Amino acid sequence: MRLLAVDIGQGTQDLLLLDTKQNIENCVRLITPSATQLIARQIERATQKGLDILLTGFNMGGGPNTKALKNHLVAGFKAFSTPAAA
Repeated sequence: MRLLAVDIGQGTQDLLLLDTKQNIENCVRLITPSATQLIARQIERATQKGLDILLTGFNMGGGPNTKALKNHLVAGFKAFSTPAAA
């Protein structure tokens, strides 16, 4: 049997493709930055460049992206959002 396990946290998103016919050590594992980390980096780049930002897509809460957004606003730049992203 194959199972896909996904854990999306504040810092990373971890994926495990478990195949019960294999030893767990041989299963595929991926550890990647979480979406909130990636968005935070984009906001930080916009702040460094002095650009206003527009948030689109779907609600994605907290952590790194919220901190980056607050820093962006404190720096005096604007942030806009679609209703779905807010």
